[in-house]
Amino acid sequence: MKRRLVSSIALLLCLTCSLFFLSGCKKGGSGLDTGPVKDAIAAKIEAFKSSVESYDVEGMLAFLAEESNFEGLYITEGNNQPYAKSELEEDEQKQLAWRQPAPEGKGYVLTMELGAITYSNVSQSGAVASVGFTDQRKGG
Repeated sequence: MKRRLVSSIALLLCLTCSLFFLSGCKKGGSGLDTGPVKDAIAAKIEAFKSSVESYDVEGMLAFLAEESNFEGLYITEGNNQPYAKSELEEDEQKQLAWRQPAPEGKGYVLTMELGAITYSNVSQSGAVASVGFTDQRKGG
């Protein structure tokens, strides 16, 4: 269940980054330096990955705080009941405890392997970006 939650959060990240950066897109001419936009997107994706791996709720949702009020955000797991930010926070202490080495914790480790980031509609003010991922789990 938590695996699908993390997958749903990652999918939400991709969709939100797409919408966030697309909302700032303008039709650009040729020769624009879009490197900084791609670098900013890659940095946000990497920060999100690190937050998921360490179960940092604030970090997982930080990118949303910049553009929207995430108090009303719900993350759904397929067709199941949606999760609210508060539910992620309620589970945080248990998740952090699982990640501690044995005997204090269970030695649970989650590693996200990101694929290549694909960009489209790139301009100096934004882009649509998507990235696939797999997750590796040990312990727990």
